[in-house]
Amino acid sequence: MSADSVQVAWRNFADALALYDLEPLAHIARLVDGACALLLVGFDSPGVEALAGLPLSEARNPFVLAEIVIPARDELGLAPLSRDEAQIRATQAMTRRWQVGVLTDRELARWTHETVTHQGADVLQDLVVYDDILDRIDAASPEERSAHDDLAGIVAAVLALPDPWANWVAGASAMD
Repeated sequence: MSADSVQVAWRNFADALALYDLEPLAHIARLVDGACALLLVGFDSPGVEALAGLPLSEARNPFVLAEIVIPARDELGLAPLSRDEAQIRATQAMTRRWQVGVLTDRELARWTHETVTHQGADVLQDLVVYDDILDRIDAASPEERSAHDDLAGIVAAVLALPDPWANWVAGASAMD
């Protein structure tokens, strides 16, 4: 197993966990997929195994889900984050999805506006306000292209923020 594949599996699981922390029922499949990826790279703790084997039909119950996520989180040493840290980490996850074309500009902006909100982490407010800007721009206008370029700069700034779980993700390569 290459160190890169281990790092990717760990980062993807951390992305899914941060998204779960903000919107538990919206990211169940991603969290289960992330646990499966951890199994594939050799991390087979009981909590991760239970999460990877969780039928999605059972995962719709937030109490059942929490009973499985908490042990996996503990085994992985991923302490719950503060509100701002969770918003930052989840937004970093969503901006990575935007970078590879899974999300459009408008989808990323809408998610940030609805999830982080204007009352959320101060360092994410440029991205929250970006949704307000897009609401005033026609989809095919030259202003949207300029706004897209602005978004690339905002995304770069978000991804440059410290990852609150950076030590954990960096330690993942030690498993290899």
